[in-house]
Amino acid sequence: MIMMFVTPQDGSLIVSNVAILPILGVFSPKIELLPEIIPMMQLTSFSQRVFNMPRHISFNFCIVFLLALLSIFVFNRNVSAQDESEPTPVAVSSVPSCGETLGCDAQIGCDVAKKISNANDALGLYGRADAVFWTLVGDKRPLILRDFGNTYQTAFTANDFQTTRGTPRVLLGVNLTPHFAIEGQYNGFSSWESSRTLLGNSDLTLPGPLGAATDDFFSADRMIVRNETRFHSAELNFVRNIKQTKLSVLAGFRYINFEEKLDINSTFDIAVPDYTSDYRIHAKNDLSGGQLGLKWNPHLTNRFGLDLVGKAGLYGNNARQITWLGDDNNVTVLRNVSMKKSTPAFVGELNLGGHYKITESLTFTGGYNLMWLGDTARAADQLDFTFDANSSHFVGTDTLFMHGANVGLEWNF
Repeated sequence: MIMMFVTPQDGSLIVSNVAILPILGVFSPKIELLPEIIPMMQLTSFSQRVFNMPRHISFNFCIVFLLALLSIFVFNRNVSAQDESEPTPVAVSSVPSCGETLGCDAQIGCDVAKKISNANDALGLYGRADAVFWTLVGDKRPLILRDFGNTYQTAFTANDFQTTRGTPRVLLGVNLTPHFAIEGQYNGFSSWESSRTLLGNSDLTLPGPLGAATDDFFSADRMIVRNETRFHSAELNFVRNIKQTKLSVLAGFRYINFEEKLDINSTFDIAVPDYTSDYRIHAKNDLSGGQLGLKWNPHLTNRFGLDLVGKAGLYGNNARQITWLGDDNNVTVLRNVSMKKSTPAFVGELNLGGHYKITESLTFTGGYNLMWLGDTARAADQLDFTFDANSSHFVGTDTLFMHGANVGLEWNF
């Protein structure tokens, strides 16, 4: 069991930010304890300079990189030991043995043929590309109220932004042995924008004391709400197939970047455009940590089968938020706050799907996906409708839920 203590950008150590990667224990019970500590700090410093990685991400990356090299070495050693310990088959039929076919000693010829066959079975590239149609689920907290004769009702909530966006997901893998593979996967989108316009007649306002304390956000004629979302996920997994089954275990490292921008643009009087101000929020999350998972790929027929994948892990989240609030045509700055915090976060993902083999090397895939990001800062979580000296001096976090269907193709080289 490997404990990775994530070091944030300021250099301090966060004890609660722990990622557990029991990779070696899962994939090879023959590994002995290392006699000395690996000098991680030099490799971490190198990855920061070359790849411009934040320190807490490069530290985790270097650990996984070294584990990958160690795992490859151990599995190659185990496979070689198994090949040497197996007895050489003896031909008992009239068909020429591999040694006779090669025109050399039978034992040497069979050993060579066996190693060539094992290499062809073990080393192989495969890939998968599909589109995932993610839907982000927001909460139902009120963002804008409408005045119905001194009775305020909700006119717009954060959940009203719920839309679906197609995103690419690409997986590349290599089989190092018949039962061991390394996979890399990316999924994400750079910009997901949506906006809503609410028209009123001097009856739109922000909730709480904040609305009544402003000029442009109280009894307004129009409010435009804009939202922009960014999501990037990159992961490296070590996959170990359980012999004589369709079940595989995986362990690896994953980095997730999730950002959201929210802008409430309010116009007090449409006839006078100078009375327009903004309430802007930018929330950003950098999650990194280890994950464990299971894959189950049973074949129901010669061409059709199921694809069930589950992954979960404990991550460290570096969450930040920036709030800016203007009034009187943005001339008066009511808030200009920047806050950050580091917190552990649970990340889980389920992929429920199936596949249909078109040819020996090409397969059609489809399914449905569920993802949970715990303790994640969203823009709407930073909204603060109070009006005092401590307003917006926090980083609000909650569970982010995403779901959506996927379709794509898988191929073997």
